[in-house]
Amino acid sequence: IKQGKTSKVVMRRTEVDEVDPGSNKHAAGLGTLLLDATLNPQTHNLRVGGLTPNARYHLSIRWRSVTDTWGDWTAPEEMTTLDTLSLRNGRFGEHYINLFWERPSEKTKWDYKRLQQTVDDFERQFKHLTPHALEAERLRDSQEYERTLAKIKEWKSHSSILRSYEAGVEGGGGEVTFSGGLPIQGYHIRVVHEDGTVQEQYVDEGQHRYTLSGLRHNAAYTVLACAHYSGGVWGVWTKPLKIMTQNLIQLQIQYVGENFVDIEWKRAPNKKIPNELVATAPVLQGRGYQYEVSICYADPVTGEAMDERRAMRDCTRFRVDDLPVDTRCVLRVREWDPSGEWGLWGSEKSCVTMAGVGCNVEEVGEDWLELRWDRLPSQVALDYEDPTFVQFPSEELEYYVRVEEITESNQVSSDRDGASGGSQSTPSPNKIPEVDDITRFLTAQQQEDGACDEVLLPKPIPTEKAVVVPYSLVRRFDANTRSFRVADLTPNSFYTVEVMAVTTGSHPGVWSLSLIHISEPTRLLSISYAVFCLKKKKKIKKKNIKILTDE
Repeated sequence: IKQGKTSKVVMRRTEVDEVDPGSNKHAAGLGTLLLDATLNPQTHNLRVGGLTPNARYHLSIRWRSVTDTWGDWTAPEEMTTLDTLSLRNGRFGEHYINLFWERPSEKTKWDYKRLQQTVDDFERQFKHLTPHALEAERLRDSQEYERTLAKIKEWKSHSSILRSYEAGVEGGGGEVTFSGGLPIQGYHIRVVHEDGTVQEQYVDEGQHRYTLSGLRHNAAYTVLACAHYSGGVWGVWTKPLKIMTQNLIQLQIQYVGENFVDIEWKRAPNKKIPNELVATAPVLQGRGYQYEVSICYADPVTGEAMDERRAMRDCTRFRVDDLPVDTRCVLRVREWDPSGEWGLWGSEKSCVTMAGVGCNVEEVGEDWLELRWDRLPSQVALDYEDPTFVQFPSEELEYYVRVEEITESNQVSSDRDGASGGSQSTPSPNKIPEVDDITRFLTAQQQEDGACDEVLLPKPIPTEKAVVVPYSLVRRFDANTRSFRVADLTPNSFYTVEVMAVTTGSHPGVWSLSLIHISEPTRLLSISYAVFCLKKKKKIKKKNIKILTDE
């Protein structure tokens, strides 16, 4: 060719129906003529662009001598262009889209297709098989049962391999083939918003996945990708992938109590786009999904701005409890993506928790006290002009009053505090105190007078050991009752008095706590002890007895 004057290149595209893919025959003269160019004698390489991906081509070349004589065409060189990247989307939310791509080899595609076909065949064969029918087959023919069981195990094994391969591709482990002399350096991703705004992203070669973030919710996007080869060569764009991001989560407040708020949420549907084939995520929620609720309020004691987070799993209804009483709260909900991406916060709602019930002691006696209770007025202004503010009318259905005695260890004997009710042992009233000096003298004098040979002190009456049980009372009252007299209390003791209201929907509130001191002790009774002795009539010898007393 160097000695020649010019060279000529002819390139033809072979149609699929013109040449048998398994044939070794040359395709010279067949197909559509794409290139018929004459080159100068210094050209020894050629790059042909604008070809169709995944198409078969034949290339022939001949040269012309200085005498303008053309040589023969070379044998057609057969080649097949690479297929375009397969761009797909994984899970997507309100502001993000998980993308992944692959370009598997022919062997990988064939293996995947065969595995998919095998799994489909097994599913068609065993989709109506029930455990009862399998057990009946075992009783009828054990050998046939074993063969069926082996096929089911093979089906499960193939299904596991298929799922593992698909999960690997979605995780960025998909195969991307390229020509040996033209490696891939990266990928170019183009994102087109429905209003025409374009975003460009470049991803280096390595991980075949990418998460588009910072998108708008409930908006349609068109995504394309192409490969960037070494030498500054760009591949062709993939097929457009049209996706609409999810809409925000809509939060609703179902009930507001004294220290809790019942909430429910659901995702709003996407807007309708006419004459467009756009991929949208199904509105699935509840089981298998994880959510988070944010509760913002001002601490009633310190005034510090608080932002509590509560995790919620497998549900669309939730009770946010342990909230401060009579406090304004702002709530929002968002969803967690399994791939590690939080969604946007949904629409927020605000409310004011109900004020508690106050309890006053009107009068206190030795063993009784007079109680009076009512709902306390709210100290938070209700902003009804705020569109996010929600408040429900409620009324009291009934009240509960609980009175319990505080033991000497200053602990309320209550199951709710986790402490067992203690008891204080007191001496038995039948116990005889120790004999003093005067008693010993009287007894000795009577013995000297010969009243009796032996003086027997009175024995206590058999009885069980007395145990003092702390006082405990729980009473229920209707909504119209606002006072109650508690009787049968122990004088000079401490008690806790608590009142709880049950509101609309049988929702219990919180216990109000106050310490009451019974300040009117009673006068203690003095207990006297005496010793009696029977005398016999007989003469006795008197002796001088001196009584010793301590001055």
